[in-house]
Amino acid sequence: MSTLQKFPAITMIIIILAFLSCNKNNAPDEDDGPGGTGTVTDVDGNVYKTIKIGNQVWMAENLNVTHYNDGVDIYNATASATNPDSWIERTGGLRCYYDNEQNNGNIYGQLYNWEAIKTGKLAPKGWHIPTRAEWEALTEFLGGENTAGVKLKATTSWNAGSTHPGDNSSGFAALAAGGRSSHLGIFAGKGTTAGFWSSTKQGEFLYSYILTLNSAAVTFFNTTSEKEGLSVRCVKN
Repeated sequence: MSTLQKFPAITMIIIILAFLSCNKNNAPDEDDGPGGTGTVTDVDGNVYKTIKIGNQVWMAENLNVTHYNDGVDIYNATASATNPDSWIERTGGLRCYYDNEQNNGNIYGQLYNWEAIKTGKLAPKGWHIPTRAEWEALTEFLGGENTAGVKLKATTSWNAGSTHPGDNSSGFAALAAGGRSSHLGIFAGKGTTAGFWSSTKQGEFLYSYILTLNSAAVTFFNTTSEKEGLSVRCVKN
């Protein structure tokens, strides 16, 4: 085959490779700008959507894992549903489904106490529970704590009639999963509240972040009780 015959074929290969490279660069992934998407898989094999917001990559779904990332079981307080006090009295890391119903886990993920958070083994490997500073960076990127809640809230799961409904413009998709109180292990807030742990403890205070039905804000909350049951989102290392 002559040089003149080879040239068109080589040119076509270059054009095809350039086209594929262009398409790859335009495909959203965790390395794109805000809004890039991906997935992460936990030790149980659960696959979670992820979303890039600013310079951070967050889970876009609540954690629903039953083991620490080293394979050790997280004690299921649902197994003692007939004794709500077990949530209070038992020591160590705990998890549960809202109202002790596993179907709630499929939608809202599970609730975890801070003793599970402080093990440092709750998040998938390569990920971690966000610090107070990371939560504040998220809310600042979304316009500040007084208004970021609207952008963080999902458009579903929240009760009707909200004065500040979510538009999920961030892709974070916060669900109104409620929580479990350190007082008698009572469940409350499904449909009206989303609460998320941070990994920060300063002195005796533990830091968490709350979204509510009729507020546009992301409310900083601290507690001295490791027995509160809240949702968990993880952020990539």
